Amino acid sequence: MRRELPNEAIRKKEKKVTNHRFTMIALAASITIVVSGAGLYTSNSFGQNADAKSESDRDVRKAALMALAERDDPAVIPVLKQLAVAGSDHEMAKEAVMALGEMESADATQALVQILKEAPAPEIRHSAILALSERSDASVPSILHDVALSDADIELRKTATAVLAESENKEAVGYLKEILNSSKDREIRHAALMALGDLDDTSIGEFLANYALSSTDIEMSQTAINALADREGEDTANLLRQIYSRAQSKEVRRTALDAIADEEDAISVKVLGQLLKEEKDPEMRESIIYRLADTESDDAVAILLDTAKNNPDLEARRTAVTALGDIDTAAAHQALLEILKINQ
Repeated sequence: MRRELPNEAIRKKEKKVTNHRFTMIALAASITIVVSGAGLYTSNSFGQNADAKSESDRDVRKAALMALAERDDPAVIPVLKQLAVAGSDHEMAKEAVMALGEMESADATQALVQILKEAPAPEIRHSAILALSERSDASVPSILHDVALSDADIELRKTATAVLAESENKEAVGYLKEILNSSKDREIRHAALMALGDLDDTSIGEFLANYALSSTDIEMSQTAINALADREGEDTANLLRQIYSRAQSKEVRRTALDAIADEEDAISVKVLGQLLKEEKDPEMRESIIYRLADTESDDAVAILLDTAKNNPDLEARRTAVTALGDIDTAAAHQALLEILKINQ
């Protein structure tokens, strides 16, 4: 191995110091570029200059801001937080929040929490909520829960409730149920139900079905049904069937019926056929018949043909024939021909 001469070692050390100095200068320059365009300087001359900045200047500042964030340097976090809270340029403030969202440190999370509390502009606080929701920090669900229940801004409360479902945290279910039970605002309870429906938890379907049946607020029962309907699978169709069969309110039953029929698949057609056989209310029976016809499936045609031929209620048989006439398929045409031959 060649031995370094003293002068070579000195030159390498000087080069290292110079490179570090250039890095620090670049960092300081980036900070200067960013804050100079965000309304954080107070001199009159600078203020007039900032007002004259063009859109291209803003693009340069955005580039500097993202370059700062990519360094993941803790020293940058207070600058980004100050931009978000005190800057007069809301576009740059939102960019600062996004940059903080890209940083993985606990300090960045805390900065986003402070922005959420201190930023005067609602859109900046909204951006902070969205940035927090994408973090894996274990403290985030608790923060979103507190905002959903106590923040003065209703829109922010709704956003916090909705994004709780995206946190992928096991505690999200408990927090959303608490919001549902504790919030005095129907809009927030509505958001909590819809967010629960978005969670990938096998217990949620039954919870929503029980809520729909037990709530004394018809609109909230209907919201629970809609949240349940957004979930896929035969279990969902069966839970909707249970709601239809057990609900006391005709409005709730209609909502459950619509949710079943809107799927327009083999499972929903099968469930509608079962409900048609069980239904005693003429008005609801007619609704089921026409919802079956809306699917225009061969399975639905078979159910309607059986109804037209065998249902003991004359009006049900007539309605089934009329519904078959509304279906423009070969199977429906053949079913009508078969009905004509019944008494021949």
